[in-house]
Amino acid sequence: MKVPFVDLKGQYLRLKPEIDAVFEDIFERAAFICGKYVSAFEKEYARAQKVNFFVGLSSGTDAVHLMLWASGIGAGDEVIVPVNTFIATAEGISLCGATPVFVDNDPETYTIDVRQIEDRITRKTAAILPVHLYGQPADMDPILDLASRHELAVF
Repeated sequence: MKVPFVDLKGQYLRLKPEIDAVFEDIFERAAFICGKYVSAFEKEYARAQKVNFFVGLSSGTDAVHLMLWASGIGAGDEVIVPVNTFIATAEGISLCGATPVFVDNDPETYTIDVRQIEDRITRKTAAILPVHLYGQPADMDPILDLASRHELAVF
């Protein structure tokens, strides 16, 4: 017996008329970036999360770059990140002009090894950007405690 992992085609077929109508409207307007659908999504998502604003972005790289840039991270700053992450994490840091500082992973969770973070902190360190990976959350309590003691932002 063949059991499908997920039936994406079946999901699409159930919503086909609605999905196709939206895409047809997007193509007719040539509204491939931003537009009324993105604006509506941003407003609806912000409302659902009970926040004032939400910005849809094109990638995780842009998300990391924007949050760091908006927080004032820039040239001369260092941001501590795990070695075991996607390139977008380090790339978003570099796009701000900051330098990613890599910390090895915990051998059991594959997330950042909290025991190694403090040794990597310098006078240039501005933030820690832990990454939750493979369904394993980074060990946030000690990370937040460490960041508080060193007056570092955590993203």
